[in-house]
Amino acid sequence: MTEKKPISTKMQIIETAIELYKERGYENVSVKDICNRCNLTRGAFYYHFKSKDEILDNYFLSSDNLAINEILPLISAKKYIEQFYYFFDMYLERTFIAGHDIFGQIIKRNIDKSGKIFSPKDINMRKVYSSLIEKAQNAGEILNRTPPDLLVDTIVYIADGIALVWCSQNGDFDYVEENKKILDELFKINIA
Repeated sequence: MTEKKPISTKMQIIETAIELYKERGYENVSVKDICNRCNLTRGAFYYHFKSKDEILDNYFLSSDNLAINEILPLISAKKYIEQFYYFFDMYLERTFIAGHDIFGQIIKRNIDKSGKIFSPKDINMRKVYSSLIEKAQNAGEILNRTPPDLLVDTIVYIADGIALVWCSQNGDFDYVEENKKILDELFKINIA
C-alpha cells in the first residue's frame, strides 16, 4: 500500500482558497477567511503569497504536483495516446473542478497582468506532451503528422478557447469531454 505525501502548506492554501472561492465567490473571500480555514497565521499565508490574487497564478502548480504524484497509473497505460490524455486530462480536470467562475477569474487575472499561464511556450508539461505525441505518431496511434511541438501549441490554444467559451456560458457544457472530442478529431486517432 502506498502512502500519500502530506500536502505542502502552499498547496493547502491553494486548494482551500479554491474551495472557498467556489463556495462564496471570489470577491467574497478574504485572506483572513483562507487563513481561518487552513488554521494558518496571516504571516504564514504571506510567506507563500503576496495576495489572494496570486493564488490564481499558482493554481495550475497543483496539477503539476498531481501529475508527479500519479505516475504509477500512467506507467500502466499501454498506448502513448492514453498516456498523453492521462496527463492532459489532469489539466482539464483542474479547470473543470475550479468551475467557470474561478477559472474566469484566472483568465481575467492573466489578461490584467499580461501573464503567461495560457501561452503554449510556457506550460510546464510542454516537453512531456510533445514527447508523448511524437511517440504516439511513431506508433501509428496519431495519424496527424503535424510536428509535435506545433500540435502542442494547437492543443493549448484549443483548450484555452474552449475554456473561454465554457466560462462565458457559465459552464453549460462538459469542458473535459468537449476538449477530448476536438482533440480526437485533430489527432486523427487510430483506435485499431
